[in-house]
Amino acid sequence: MARQRLAFFSVALNVFMDALGVTLLLPILPELLRPFGSNAFLLGAFASVYTLAQFISTPVLGSLSDRFGRRPPLILTLVFTGLAYVLLAVGSLVENLPLLFAARILAGLAGGVFAIAQAYIADRESDPLKRSTQFGWIGAAFGLGFLFGPALGGLLSGINLRLPIWFAAILAFINAALTVFTVVESLPPERRRIVPWQDLNPLKQLWAVSRNPKLRRSLASAFIYNFAFAGFTSLFVLFVQNRFGWTPLQVAGVLIAGGFTSALGQGLIFGRLLPYFQEKGLALIGLGGMAVGYLWLAQVPTPGSQLYPAQILTALFGGFVIPALSGLFSRRVTAEEQGQVLGSVQGWQSLAQVIGPLILGVVYDRGGADPFFWSLAALNAIAVLLLLPRSRQPLE
Repeated sequence: MARQRLAFFSVALNVFMDALGVTLLLPILPELLRPFGSNAFLLGAFASVYTLAQFISTPVLGSLSDRFGRRPPLILTLVFTGLAYVLLAVGSLVENLPLLFAARILAGLAGGVFAIAQAYIADRESDPLKRSTQFGWIGAAFGLGFLFGPALGGLLSGINLRLPIWFAAILAFINAALTVFTVVESLPPERRRIVPWQDLNPLKQLWAVSRNPKLRRSLASAFIYNFAFAGFTSLFVLFVQNRFGWTPLQVAGVLIAGGFTSALGQGLIFGRLLPYFQEKGLALIGLGGMAVGYLWLAQVPTPGSQLYPAQILTALFGGFVIPALSGLFSRRVTAEEQGQVLGSVQGWQSLAQVIGPLILGVVYDRGGADPFFWSLAALNAIAVLLLLPRSRQPLE
């Protein structure tokens, strides 16, 4: 039991440190790209190539983890993530834009830690409710990484602009070493399956998982949720600065409050509510609560004092959605399919995160903040409808 807890803690630490490394860079990206113009299009492209690369690689990594076990792909992704940060630091030093983009692409290709961690939990925990609770803890670790990353990145950049990059590289290599020594393999050889090389085509895998009638509606709901949420996270700072004139430090306070609340919701509240509402019920509550939060944010008056409660409400309910949907997906496939399916689901989420900010950015530019938030609420409402049973069925 103690060894199992250590293994789970190590995997959760993997997720936390991976998210921390990614978000360490957020405060310095505009300065990093300033020699090349640092305009909104360039920043958007820099973010999109990462997500596109992750979209391509995550289903492949999921299938490879089904074939070779969870540890080898997990260790490799962490090592290559560290190398990507080293390449990013070098590209920044020599002011080489193609090298910076190559580093970002490499980081995206190695960005499957979260999906492999989910598959690891699915292997080790047979009880569906406990498994979904552990998905919540993994989500909380991810949220805490996003909570502390920007603050730490801002502090380190005050010493040297590239220090956050080197720190992120060191974190990734430490993370890989911890995995080697503390994470035991969760997928025994008899449960592994041979994956034909042609099946490593990510588009084929995504198409296959989308055709699964047990997953189709939940997958569509998850896609729409991520489409909306990616647009929200991409444009929230712009909205606050445009409408209320807040400084970056003031905006950071709201983001930290939201990140802490999301981690609290996923790590503590979700697991306590799960036995009463089950995964689908909590997904519906989370999506509906976020829609209310989006509508509240659209109506916040100046000087913006209501931003804190509105953001906290949105983050609290948002913390329920991903672990609930992950639990739903995990329940509906066999033990041998966990890695492939969860990896393919993250691939669809990555695709949504590429498209969402682009389309919703046009909505914001042309209509302003109110139509933007109304669109987010409407998208969440559609995601709710997709999860509702088409006939009289239990919510599972």
